[in-house]
Amino acid sequence: MSAENHPASTNRLASLDTLRGVAVLLVLGAHVPLNLEEGILVSLLSLWRHGGWIGVDLFFVLSGFLVSGLLFRSWKETGRLNASRFLMRRAWKIYPAFFTMLGIVLLWGLMTNRWPGWSPIISEALFVQNYIPALFPHTWSLAVEEHFYLGLPLVLFALGKKGTEQRPFPHLPVVWLAVATGCLVLRIWTAWDGAPATRANYQPTHLRVDSLFAGVMVAWLQHFHAAALAEFVRRWKLALLCGGLFLAAPPFIWELGVDWGIHTFGFTGLWLGASMILLVFIHEKTRRGVLAWIGTYSYSIYLWHFTVRLMFIPMLLTKQQHSGWLETGVYFALSLLCGLLSAWLIEMPCIRLRDRLFPSR
Repeated sequence: MSAENHPASTNRLASLDTLRGVAVLLVLGAHVPLNLEEGILVSLLSLWRHGGWIGVDLFFVLSGFLVSGLLFRSWKETGRLNASRFLMRRAWKIYPAFFTMLGIVLLWGLMTNRWPGWSPIISEALFVQNYIPALFPHTWSLAVEEHFYLGLPLVLFALGKKGTEQRPFPHLPVVWLAVATGCLVLRIWTAWDGAPATRANYQPTHLRVDSLFAGVMVAWLQHFHAAALAEFVRRWKLALLCGGLFLAAPPFIWELGVDWGIHTFGFTGLWLGASMILLVFIHEKTRRGVLAWIGTYSYSIYLWHFTVRLMFIPMLLTKQQHSGWLETGVYFALSLLCGLLSAWLIEMPCIRLRDRLFPSR
């Protein structure tokens, strides 16, 4: 992302990493094992677990913003999208840490006589785990993003032919509205005949890609209409922030997989709210703090957190210990630790190698 007409690069990256940190902590809370007696703190954890899944929607909007920003920057600097380099760099970012985790889990399955069979393994390896039953309950979001990575360059390439240097990708707002409307209609149609099922109504790409395209729209405004966008955010910053938080609140009240509204208009409200919050953060100067530090390693933390819950906690804790605050504390600590180790040992070295082999410019 170009730094001209925007906040300083370090400040911008810190603000986005802060949002990443919030997103991954929300998701960690959504999957926390909570075998505790009643109490104020337990009630807060229960609320966190009830609505923390919205961290995935925040990730989607952030990903759409950042990934499309890479293509927009390439177009501004070279006059072309360079989709092959974009996809190669994405692969080096996503695949090493993911397939390392998958390999470790399969090795553990062999050693403990818990081989899952080839069908879920193939589903994970081909990134179709949001349509075909797979090993992990959380990697469906990676499939949505992979499909988005493949489709976005094609969409921008088609739109770029109709644009000019002065008016780049002029029909993108129309495409964005079409995607947003289409996904909403499909969600309503899918959920119409009965109670929403999480897998059927929550995970398919054709029902969720509007969240990623919302981030694309924010990136388009940021790259090609920066001055007007900055003035708009300056005037309406408080309203945007309050509106974004308001739209993020329903999942903490109504239940995913049960309430029809969450699976239809609720998802639309979430990407709209996340986009409003993102608009505020990309125009804010934010120092790097704990949240930004966690956000730097959010991908690896996200990869490992459910594996920690399903594989490591049963290995480390006996049935007598397998409850209460110890289990909850071990879950958070090991999720962060495994994510950090994955980032330091796999993700970051591969990114450095990628930058030498396939530099961004």
